[in-house]
Amino acid sequence: MSPQTWFSVLDIDLVWAFTVLVIFSMAAGLIASYGRRRTWASPSWAVAACVASVGLVVALTLPPTSSSFTESWCSTTTTGLPSLSGGLLTHDLLNIALLIPLGVSVTFLRPPRTALVAGAIAITVPLFVEWVQYLTPGNGHSCSLQDAALNVIGLVLGLFGGVLIHLVMHLALRQDTSRTGTYT
Repeated sequence: MSPQTWFSVLDIDLVWAFTVLVIFSMAAGLIASYGRRRTWASPSWAVAACVASVGLVVALTLPPTSSSFTESWCSTTTTGLPSLSGGLLTHDLLNIALLIPLGVSVTFLRPPRTALVAGAIAITVPLFVEWVQYLTPGNGHSCSLQDAALNVIGLVLGLFGGVLIHLVMHLALRQDTSRTGTYT
């Protein structure tokens, strides 16, 4: 699927989205380079990945669209699991996929208390996005509790994925040390 088709599913302003992605990517790069000079408990790339993930969420959920609303409203009537009837790349599946990178990157933060705090903050990201969409009806987005729920599902899937990656890395390291008798 071409990028134009992918963005047309989202119905967003490409210039705005690209600008936000560049700004957050630059911030992530600065954090990563700053982290190399400082002694942080968390790897600087993990902090940068969290910042870049939030930038992705902002770039794809808050830009102006071609439609506009004159008053704020929040949809609470649409519920249930996403449907695949619209093809593989539906709006619902994009809402789930959007927060998976943030969930994975949060699991790499250290110490565990920092990861827990970041995870709690990350859960508020979808609620913040829906709140901003509610407060700015002129940008063409509407608040949807289903979108927030799907975003949280994506975040939780990302957290599980990150924990699974840690488990696999730990088992691989353990297997390697059992063969050599030392950490590498």
